[in-house]
Amino acid sequence: MVRLVTDDDIGLKVLHEVPAEAAQVINIVAIHGIGAYLDESWCKNIGMVESAQWVNWLDNEDMLLVVAPHARIM
Repeated sequence: MVRLVTDDDIGLKVLHEVPAEAAQVINIVAIHGIGAYLDESWCKNIGMVESAQWVNWLDNEDMLLVVAPHARIM
């Protein structure tokens, strides 16, 4: 489904900031393809086909943040 680009779609969005007490910091920058959107590119269905439960694995605390807790995710 195609939708119009809005001002909310433009720019770099920080999804998770690094905790202040973090000794080491890494930056993860996810870049989606042309014509794709953050809402759709980084989502995974954790439910069933009949009852989809979509989560953004860049932002969900049970996914990427488990393996990279001291990362700034953009």
